[in-house]
Amino acid sequence: MGEIRITKQYARGVLMLWWACFGILTYLHTNPFQLLNIIGGTFLLIVPGTLFLHALRIRRIEWWGRVGLTVGSSILLLMGVGLLGNLLLPFAGVLRPLDAHPAFFMVTMLCAMLGAWAWARFEVEGKWLPRYWFTDTHKSLVWAFTPTVFVVMSVCGAIRLNNGADNTLTLTMLLLMGGYIFALMRVSDRVERNVIPIALFFMSLALLLMTSLRGWHISGHDIQREFFVFELAKQAGVWSVATYTDAYNACLSITILPTLFSNLLAFPDEYLYKVLYPILFAITPGIAYLIARNWVDRRMAFMAGVFFFAFPTFFQDMPFLARQEIAFLFYGLMLYILFKQQISLQVRQFLFLAMGTGVVLSHYSTTYTTLFIFALATVGMPLFLRILKRHKHRAVFQTTALDLHEHLTTNKQKRITVAMVVGLIGMGAGWTMVITHTGGHLERVLQETWEVAQGGAREGDRSVDVLRLMGIGVPVEKKDLSGYMDEVVKPMRAEHPEYFFSEDTFASYAIEAQAPEVLPVTGVGETLGKYGRKGVSLVGQLLGKLLQIATIVGLLYVVARRTRVRYIDSEFYLLAIFSMVFVILTMVLPVLSNEYGVFRALQQSMYVVAPFMVVGVAVLCTAFCIGIEYLVNKTRYRRSLDVERVGETLVAVCLLGFFWYSTSVISQLIGGAPPALHLNNSGSDYRQYVVQGVEVAGTVWLDARSDEYMARTGDSMLVIQADRHAQNKLRSTILSGVSQHLHPATIQKATYVYVSPANKEGTATVTFNGRSILYEYPISFLEDNKNRVYSNGGVDIYR
Repeated sequence: MGEIRITKQYARGVLMLWWACFGILTYLHTNPFQLLNIIGGTFLLIVPGTLFLHALRIRRIEWWGRVGLTVGSSILLLMGVGLLGNLLLPFAGVLRPLDAHPAFFMVTMLCAMLGAWAWARFEVEGKWLPRYWFTDTHKSLVWAFTPTVFVVMSVCGAIRLNNGADNTLTLTMLLLMGGYIFALMRVSDRVERNVIPIALFFMSLALLLMTSLRGWHISGHDIQREFFVFELAKQAGVWSVATYTDAYNACLSITILPTLFSNLLAFPDEYLYKVLYPILFAITPGIAYLIARNWVDRRMAFMAGVFFFAFPTFFQDMPFLARQEIAFLFYGLMLYILFKQQISLQVRQFLFLAMGTGVVLSHYSTTYTTLFIFALATVGMPLFLRILKRHKHRAVFQTTALDLHEHLTTNKQKRITVAMVVGLIGMGAGWTMVITHTGGHLERVLQETWEVAQGGAREGDRSVDVLRLMGIGVPVEKKDLSGYMDEVVKPMRAEHPEYFFSEDTFASYAIEAQAPEVLPVTGVGETLGKYGRKGVSLVGQLLGKLLQIATIVGLLYVVARRTRVRYIDSEFYLLAIFSMVFVILTMVLPVLSNEYGVFRALQQSMYVVAPFMVVGVAVLCTAFCIGIEYLVNKTRYRRSLDVERVGETLVAVCLLGFFWYSTSVISQLIGGAPPALHLNNSGSDYRQYVVQGVEVAGTVWLDARSDEYMARTGDSMLVIQADRHAQNKLRSTILSGVSQHLHPATIQKATYVYVSPANKEGTATVTFNGRSILYEYPISFLEDNKNRVYSNGGVDIYR
């Protein structure tokens, strides 16, 4: 398209027109043709961050890096101005500072101050716009925007499943996406540089939406309580942690931020969480790609981005963790800006602290893990350099990829300093312990960890995720059900025996553990046979183990060779090492494995681990090809093998195999595996996470009874009993206590008992030692001993 010159008058005119259109639509509260959402949403996500970055004179970075920093800075500034207005405006008589008109005033004042700062530092500059806005050629434009088809297919596929249709569209989308990944990998060195980040964004968004759009209501686990604290802030028009003293309510990413979006835009509240947050989180694979691009070529960096979004936690778990989606975005931006040498070190460190503040305000657990990793890297750097100085003359370090020469022969300034880490620790401690008083979660985790370190972990204390990752297998559920009875039910009944029905009352109702539901074996599965299906499953598990081994191989390889990578910054290398240390601690310590989860720890670590994982996979595949060539040459059929070409093909096969295995494409085509939520209307995840209309109606009725009870008695803890699946769904509405104990031995005489559609079909779930136990539930027990006070055909409530 050519070069355009941006002057002060041009920039001011565009921003004023943009602001005026947004203001008119907001004050009229009208949204014709989605104009308010388009104009207002882009204004909120682009303008504050653009002014902020322009004031800092940040120019020489990749286009996608600027997109990420712009959106991240805008989100941080919105949370900051929302918090400031929430505290100060009530003193000016504005009792609902988060409502639309005060919120628009706050955003206007924010942009005015940022604009004045940017105006003072404005420099007329020329912007080179590609011929087609994003690319200069038709070919690159097609490569970049082909994945938009996957987004459309993902949305339509989720709608079809929600309407009771089959999964053909979603399954086809995943198959085609795999083919596109393979093709783009082959041409990644020949397309323009903006193509890969754009493609990663649309593919990631398709994967996130196929999960987040399941069900017509808020579906998921943590997201239920996240939606609840958001509604508290929106309905009150002001945020206060005292309204609901809980760590969730201290996360501005799910309280003030969505309240501002909801009041200033015309998004339905539920779809802020189901659509807007996935759009924001879909930026992260592109950031992971740019981080990897510092150290490896474009093809390997693309593979790192694919591994980032192909990891099951990305599209199965993260759509149900809105606060962590925002925190992970900030965490990725911290790592990205830290190693951009085109920007002065002081500005990088300032932005690093700014994005770190975003992590602190967004999510408590990510704050603690971030501080842990960066603190270890800071403390470990002097020791690391001392070891290197002592052994720098050894042969292994003569061809190392680590930037030893720069560190050992110059007084190179550290990117991560003790002062920066101390500053982040101070912000984290001040926010959680002084301002919001929600630091008890960390204290409890540390106390339980210390107790485990002293007394040792009990068998079965670790979450099932750890067992799956280590390949140990999942414990037998009958044993878990017996342990639940001995360790939970019996002590509960012994403490207050008068609350419960007598043992003679429930002893006659047989309760047995159930095996998890699996998909029926398909025609392909029948053709493969029993051992063939097991073989395919084994290959999938081996691919997962290959990636674990490849990460270690990659970390070791770069110490001795630099053939596949550029020089790697030693601080980045230490961040990767200590990220893996954190993952290992999550696996070893039962408290961490249950509280945070090893797969979430792995997803967070992928920002710095993915480049080494890709290097490791390439090394292992090349070594495999060399081994095959050696064995062939030992026979009479001697022939040479193009090791490099065959190795690249094998790497692509491993990447595709992992993608289709992790997205459940292979298990869906074969059968005999647990149903995946994004492909089925059955299975444990479907029952646990997808909220049906009858469940919403039952929850509303129960919430009204709860409010009446609290108003009459003054007791804020009316106990409602439901199974573990139903408990999650009730948490989006019910303020009072909801117990997950639905076993007949735990049913109390005076409580409400919520029976979900799954319970009516005879199944219930309880969580014990981090594992969900599925068991047969005798509805006849409730019919015989309780009164049914509500029924809508899908949900029954007993009292």
